[in-house]
Parts: sequence; C-alpha cells; structure tokens
Amino acid sequence: MSYFLLPVCAVVFAWWFSTGVILMLARAEGRAGQVGFIAMTLAAVCALGALPTLSGTMTAAGVYGGFAAALIIWGWHELAFLRGVVTGVRQAAMPRGLSGWSRFRAAFETVVHHELALVATLALVWLLGHAGAGHGGENFTVLGVLTVLWAMRISAKLNIFLGVPSAAEDFLPHRLAYLKTYFRISRISPLMPFSIAASCAAAIVLGVAIGDAASGSATVISLTLCLTLVLLGLLEHLMLALPLSETALWRWAMDTAPKHSSSPRATPTAPLVGRRAPASEHI
Repeated sequence: MSYFLLPVCAVVFAWWFSTGVILMLARAEGRAGQVGFIAMTLAAVCALGALPTLSGTMTAAGVYGGFAAALIIWGWHELAFLRGVVTGVRQAAMPRGLSGWSRFRAAFETVVHHELALVATLALVWLLGHAGAGHGGENFTVLGVLTVLWAMRISAKLNIFLGVPSAAEDFLPHRLAYLKTYFRISRISPLMPFSIAASCAAAIVLGVAIGDAASGSATVISLTLCLTLVLLGLLEHLMLALPLSETALWRWAMDTAPKHSSSPRATPTAPLVGRRAPASEHI
C-alpha cells in the first residue's frame, strides 16, 4: 500500500509547494528575483544533464528522481513565463473588437515562444533520455510527467480562452496583467465537458495499467505519480468550471509580493484588464 500512498502524497505536496515557490520567485523584485531565476536555470540544466542516467534507472529512487527532475524542468518554464523571459511576440492587451480566428491568433501570439519552448523541451527530454540510449531508457517518468503537465496546461489555457466562470487571474504577476484581457469569464465553453471526459479517460487508462503492473514495482510508482497529476489537473479544471478560486491555497506565496494595481494603463485600443467578455462573443 505504501507504494501507492507515498507517490500520491509526494505529488500532492510537490504540486502545492512547488507552485507556491514559483509564484514567490515570479513576484520577487530586483536582485532576489534575478538570483532566483538564475538558480532555477542552473537546476534545470542539471536536471536535463541527469536524464541519461535517470532514464536507465528503473528503481524507486530512479522514478522519484525523475519526478523531481521533471518538476524542476517544468518549474523553469513556468518561472520563465511568469517573469516575462519567455512569453510571445505580443506583449500588450487585446485590441478591441477582435473575434473568431483573429482573437485566437492574437492570444496565441502572447504565448507562442513559451509553447514552442515546451514542445522543444519534450523533444529534448526524449532525445536525452530515450532515443538511442544504450541503456534502453526504460524509465519514462520524466517524459510521462512532463507530458501530463503539458497536456493539462494546454487544455486549461484553451478553456480559459473559450470561457470559464473562474480563471484564477490573481496568479498572474503585474508584468503579465495584459494577458487577462484574453480571458473570457463567462459560462463554461463546450470544450470543458470534453476536457473533463478526456481527463477521466486518461485516469482510467493509468489506473488499469497500475493494476496490471507488478505489485510494489517501480512501474507502479511511476504510473501512480502520473495518475495523481492527472487527477489534480482534473480538479483544476473543475475549479475553472465552478465559480470558485484556488488562490487561497497559495496565498502564503502571493502575499509576500509588493502590491500593484491589477490593471495596466487603459489605451484607446485596449480594454481594461479583467474586462468580462460577453457570453455571446464567439471564437
């Protein structure tokens, strides 16, 4: 039973604590913020460097090490985005009057560099840990964890763009406040039920795989880590679909930042940040 409960507890704690640390580093000002980002960059480089060894170590230690490496790599991407280092070609509020494909293109331009960097990282993880690895690279924990995080994040972003009752806008630091103008705070979009159904299906597939794996094996640990992340992603989707906020879980990290106005200076061509898009507005 410990082979199942321990990875569940590890993921839940890491999800909560690492998110708080990233939020703190993203809001840190001056030298503290710069040092934090440099330290995170060095940690990510070390995590990538450890991939050939970790991918060939299919033991409990190797699986947990892979999980930690994946979180560090993912955390660097999140921090680089929140600090405005890797975002997109558009760094301004959404112009008035955009709809349909024009609105989607403008929104994608705000995160295009970030999305391309994530895809490139997934490819790099595959190359370093599995493609042509002489040791076989049988430990897929790093790639599995990153894939789950990436898929759940893409789904959440699309749902926030299409429409949700709650978008957790407080997570964005002041420098990225313009992104809120691309959110649609309204009734849930038709995509949300499909996202929830896909998450449930992924959880079932992983659950069946866990049942088929040898009891107490490293494979069970690895699959349980991924399953727990899927369930946490499902929980985050449900919180988007309901008029609730998960901000309270990380208030300890967000209240340490200097207070800023949540809205950028209004311009003749840009709506106020946080403006609620009409429910009748279509993609």
